[in-house]
Amino acid sequence: MSDLVLSKLFQPFTQADASTARQFGGTGLGLSITQRLVTLMHGKLSANSSEGVGSEFIIEFPLHEAPAPEDRSLPSLPNIAGQEVIILTERVNCSTILQTYLGSAQAQVEVVHTLSELQNQLRSETNMPVLIYDRLSFDLPLDPSLLPSKVQVIEICDNIDTSQQGHGLRLNDWPLFYYDLINLVAVASGRLTADALLKNNEHARIEAVNPVTVEDALARGQLILLAEDNETNREVLMEQLRLLGYAAESAEDGEIALKMWRSGRYALLLTDCHMPNMDGFELTAAVREIEASNKHSPIVAITANAMQGEAQRCRDRGMDDYLSKPLRLNELKAMMQKWLPKASENDIDHARTVIEVPVSSPELNEVKTAMEASTQFPIWSQGALAELIGNNLNLQKRLLSKFIAKGDDEVAAIAAAIDSSDSAKVKMLAHTMKSASRSVGAMALGEACQKMETAGGENRLDEAQQLIPRLIEAYQCAKTRISEHLATEV
Repeated sequence: MSDLVLSKLFQPFTQADASTARQFGGTGLGLSITQRLVTLMHGKLSANSSEGVGSEFIIEFPLHEAPAPEDRSLPSLPNIAGQEVIILTERVNCSTILQTYLGSAQAQVEVVHTLSELQNQLRSETNMPVLIYDRLSFDLPLDPSLLPSKVQVIEICDNIDTSQQGHGLRLNDWPLFYYDLINLVAVASGRLTADALLKNNEHARIEAVNPVTVEDALARGQLILLAEDNETNREVLMEQLRLLGYAAESAEDGEIALKMWRSGRYALLLTDCHMPNMDGFELTAAVREIEASNKHSPIVAITANAMQGEAQRCRDRGMDDYLSKPLRLNELKAMMQKWLPKASENDIDHARTVIEVPVSSPELNEVKTAMEASTQFPIWSQGALAELIGNNLNLQKRLLSKFIAKGDDEVAAIAAAIDSSDSAKVKMLAHTMKSASRSVGAMALGEACQKMETAGGENRLDEAQQLIPRLIEAYQCAKTRISEHLATEV
């Protein structure tokens, strides 16, 4: 632009080149409005230009350095980016989960299916990778003499007895937690010491404070609102918060949660992402819209998708952080410590009890059935609920009883949604049942629901119809196992 054009550039209805207005439209107000906005923010907008070369626009703002926020960060996971990991398994579901988890941590992953493939792969490696050996595929321990001496092995096992020592690095098959996997790979690769892992590991002992009433939490400014449509998951989460010394009120969907949030009672919103009527993302958008400009309320998402990019997706939609289902006590505790406003020390009761939460979920003399052999997912893992809520046997029995009491209606509702060609409802119902199934340990049913959810989400109703017998079979098998367990516990 010439000096003459540049001198008039920020005046209303002025354009440097009128031909662009004829071709594309425009009034010449854009730069004038921009300059006024910058001025209102006590800034300065200027431009430099050379004909035939180009133009430079500069905005300057008088920004002040903000005080450093209080450090309330979660314990960080070890960095395993670039670490080479070989997975030896014959199970598709095992390799899929491990590749997804390790890929999200930016590890380099290869999958082999036989010992000969493994040995060929190891010969081609310049660095010694970490080997994850799926013992459930081969039903026997791996002979260390067949491997180079420097290869560190992590075994995936069933029924791990955590009281025994000297068995090397072992990972429980179900539930297989992301944090356990990443930490063990870090130990095996030498990026984390075993002592450091034990120091940070809170799986086995969680200190619980005295129960807090809703009134006390409200007075402290620490009352939590939980939005979760699934009754089983809602009870599990409410119990977890109670064990950790927090008080919460719950809502069955996003619309109810929004009405409750408007009361101004709550310091933190813990919300499921997928709910009927109003999902977690819509709820978050509504909360952000009604917030006062000088207040930002923490919102933590709860999602069943532990996939790469999910955390960023939640943050892009206005949430502050996210947790993956199933939620363990130590992870929930760290998240609450990170985001919940702190009460004064005089208001906080000291720890009174210790909850014993097993690191693994050993099953009691469970015999694998033909269905388990074909699906490679346990019909029911007895220890799964203990991973989430500790050894509260009465609560475990109540949740299991509710799960099987509602299951027939939930399966029937999915079938009815398929018959009415409502793919969105198929997806929603299957997602809800999947989440509850995995929480109580009905892993084969959870996988069947996952496939049904995918079919519904992709509008493949013919496939969904074909999946119904499998879903019913998985549910009936889980119901039988759970019913037998409840009968023996009476």
